Amino acid sequence: MPRDGTKNNLHSSGRDISKEMRDSFHLKGLRRLAELGLKGHHKLDALRVINDYEHARQEEKAHFKENYKARVSKAVKRLQAKAGQKAREFNHPFAFLDRFEKGQMILTARKQVRQAHEVTLSLLDRQETRELESIALKAGRGDIDPELLSKDFDRASDRRSKSERRNQMQSRLRSRSRSR
Repeated sequence: MPRDGTKNNLHSSGRDISKEMRDSFHLKGLRRLAELGLKGHHKLDALRVINDYEHARQEEKAHFKENYKARVSKAVKRLQAKAGQKAREFNHPFAFLDRFEKGQMILTARKQVRQAHEVTLSLLDRQETRELESIALKAGRGDIDPELLSKDFDRASDRRSKSERRNQMQSRLRSRSRSR
């Protein structure tokens, strides 16, 4: 697979980073609700779910780290088998397409292994989100304030310089002291 440059690779990967960020903040909000907003057996169930999925994530990361080389070698073998199949497309003889280029094949295999790992972790996140949402609905606390989450997101993604943030903070403090 030819390298098109980083911009094309980011767009072709099919990832929506803003959706991933929203999902991540939604999960964090559910965790916060479980810790502070739930009571009784609902809280215990939610904390058990959080701990189970955190343990599953740690296991997946450890398994990924331990078996990375084996996964890459399997992926290289798959790529070699695919490259060895008869191509049904026409490639011009002067295109110099080498389907068996080892360096590129290893890079592609590493990328596929990392993407599969990321997919597994995001699947765990989605499952945890669904379980925490169902517990929150059972507890009658399905009312996660999206405005509060968006404020948290805005504060976390503030990209201004220190002096600009400091000036805004000082103006807020001045306006509060005037209103008292």
